[in-house]
Amino acid sequence: MSLESGWVSAVLLIAGAACLYMASPHQRFAPRRPLAPRVLGAAGLACLLLALWSLLAQFGGATAVFIAVAALMLLWTLSPLACAALRPRSGAQDNKVVRR
Repeated sequence: MSLESGWVSAVLLIAGAACLYMASPHQRFAPRRPLAPRVLGAAGLACLLLALWSLLAQFGGATAVFIAVAALMLLWTLSPLACAALRPRSGAQDNKVVRR
């Protein structure tokens, strides 16, 4: 197993998870999607299949599937949290209570 192929698998997993997240109708990352949801979904699926193929070349079948599923679970859990944390807060000043 080489370090470069591990990085390729990780980048493909991140790209695939991001594309599938962007294809979701309830995503908050970009209100205006750069591509159609079908294109994003197809690109995400292709990236995930390539990542799984790359992982299968490095590890055994069960291990590769476990790594892919665990990474996707982590990425899809952190994506909404990261979007909420990075989104500018509109009306943050309006919610302050002024005491006199």
